[in-house]
Amino acid sequence: MRKAIIFMISVFIIFMITDCEYFRLLTEEELFDIAGVKDSFGLAIINPADGMTVAGTKTVVGTVTNNNISKIELYIDGFYITQDIESPYEFSWDTTGAGNGSHSIRLRAFDSLNMMEEKSISVTVNNNAGEVDIIAPTAGISFPANGSNIIGNTLLISNCTDASGISGVYIYIDDNYYGFLSSGTGRLWLNTGNYSNGSKTAMIRAFDTAGNMGTASITVTVSNVNNDKNYMQSVPNETFTIGWSGITSNTASVTVSIFYMAKYEMTQGLWNTVYTWAITKGYVFNRSSYGTSQPSYPIYTLNWYDAVRFCNALSEMNGLTPCYYTDTGFTTVYRTGDVDINNTMVNWSANGYRLPTEAEWECAARYIDGTIWRDGDKFSGSDNIDEVGWYLDKSDDAIVHPVGQKNSNQVGIYDMSGNKHELCWDWFTSTYSGGTNPLGTDTSSGYRVRRGGAGFNPLDALRVSYRQNTEPNLADGSYAFRVVRRP
Repeated sequence: MRKAIIFMISVFIIFMITDCEYFRLLTEEELFDIAGVKDSFGLAIINPADGMTVAGTKTVVGTVTNNNISKIELYIDGFYITQDIESPYEFSWDTTGAGNGSHSIRLRAFDSLNMMEEKSISVTVNNNAGEVDIIAPTAGISFPANGSNIIGNTLLISNCTDASGISGVYIYIDDNYYGFLSSGTGRLWLNTGNYSNGSKTAMIRAFDTAGNMGTASITVTVSNVNNDKNYMQSVPNETFTIGWSGITSNTASVTVSIFYMAKYEMTQGLWNTVYTWAITKGYVFNRSSYGTSQPSYPIYTLNWYDAVRFCNALSEMNGLTPCYYTDTGFTTVYRTGDVDINNTMVNWSANGYRLPTEAEWECAARYIDGTIWRDGDKFSGSDNIDEVGWYLDKSDDAIVHPVGQKNSNQVGIYDMSGNKHELCWDWFTSTYSGGTNPLGTDTSSGYRVRRGGAGFNPLDALRVSYRQNTEPNLADGSYAFRVVRRP
């Protein structure tokens, strides 16, 4: 059809300009512009699939990558059927009226200038009783939860099943096509930084191998602040076994609720920004600001108390509720002094930033897909340390590197094995605490937990289950930290 249109337009143009002194040949794109045909809408027919055998009433679904579409028209066997003027573009087709045999499905998309793009497929209708599956898939969204707040980069996890198999799952945000999953239990990152804060609807359409469709939707609230949009990564609520018997005979089953973790160790650049703000608001740190020559490097040579105070300062600077207080009534925000605050002085339900608990840290480091967990003697994101971590033997003797230079782990978090040790909340003890969201002992052991070290031997200190301790007042050059928060 395209060749025929080009030929006719070419003949017409040549006829009109033969009296001119010269003329140039028009490009194919220019010819199609004259004809009102456009090939830049990203139009696709996502259901049914080309060549599929269908029966009963089927939902014909089209998607476009261009959001300036005015309408999409449906044609069956060349005959106009109906149109849809807004996304999601879907049409109900009763195949019993078409008769068994081969049939064509064509969609035509038009923009506001009436430019047009079309796509066609062929399917076989077979309405002989019982020969073709007409049962829709069971569709569901297992993460995030309906009604929840989300920030940063959030995993959207589908949970769709069908006896004949899932051919694809399509995701829509506020009715606009967002992405595709090839399996019913797939995972897709949703960057909430692309949206304004407020209520959003996430919807999935799951199709089986016979073209039947199941749908599910949830409503969530985007609630980002300045540092969340491209900095925080979701870690789904999961149950796993913390620890590794190769290091200690102690392990424990823990359940960790959804939280968000910074995908980078806290950088010198952000430290300087927050420090400059905080010292004018009554905060006092042992560690002063860094020079700005290395803003993408992790902040280090600071102690545990500074890291905790920084979390409160970052929270207050962004209008969030601080987590750490010097009293159990949460009346005095922790801003000064080296105070050994305990679990009862932490507002765990606050939306502010804090250090990860040891259980949260290991959950994020070992997570793969919620059913498979990285072995405790491996590294965060890979079995090969050189893919994910810096360590002294392989870093040209450099002590520290810019954040995010190696591969991330499976939840998009960088440098959890190597680069720097990371300070955690818990008091260090020889045994793990089990249960839901364990906080560790409330009695001081004199040492806090640190994880993910930049050790000399990658088979030792860089393993995801390897634990070390530190005195909270010790400002060591190998200590860094990252923040977490609940939305």
